[in-house]
Amino acid sequence: MKKIFYIVLFLSFLFSLANAQSKSDKAPLIEFGDELVDLGTVFGDTIITYIFTFKNVGDDTLIIHKVKPG
Repeated sequence: MKKIFYIVLFLSFLFSLANAQSKSDKAPLIEFGDELVDLGTVFGDTIITYIFTFKNVGDDTLIIHKVKPG
C-alpha cells in the first residue's frame, strides 16, 4: 500500500513539474532593429534624436513599464 502511495505521489510531482514548464514556455521577447548606434562626436548642447525600433517576437504580450533616457 505504501508503494502505491509513493508511486502516485511521485507521478503527481512529475505531472505538476511538466505542467509548470509548459506554462513558462509562453513569454514575451523583445527584438531591436539596431543594437548599437554610433552618433559620432557630439559637442556642447547639441540635441540628438534617434528612433529605436523594436518588436515583440515572443508568444505573450510585451509590456513596457518605464522608458528612461540614458
